[in-house]
Amino acid sequence: MYTAEAHAADEWPVGPHIQQLQPKTTEERCGVARRRLGELGVSDIPVLVDTAKESFSRAYASWPLRWFFLDGHTITAVAQPQGGGGYDVKEIVSGLAARRLAARQRA
Repeated sequence: MYTAEAHAADEWPVGPHIQQLQPKTTEERCGVARRRLGELGVSDIPVLVDTAKESFSRAYASWPLRWFFLDGHTITAVAQPQGGGGYDVKEIVSGLAARRLAARQRA
């Protein structure tokens, strides 16, 4: 579930390496989500995008450092940092790949 850009250049910049402005519409969010997945090398997975009204983010307190994994309509896992730091996105991508493999083997 892509909700919002955590460090958008126009809201909470963390340096010149992030140039993404906060998407203002749901359509813009969809485009940013697709691009971010491509940057992570996982553009083949489906992703849900919170609307510009941020209903999901408000309901699940997803901002700024949480990844929600869904199977159908069920949240099956939540990745979030423990102890105040960040997380290694490669670990999340690796965990996602393992979950996908397990799902394929069950099918």
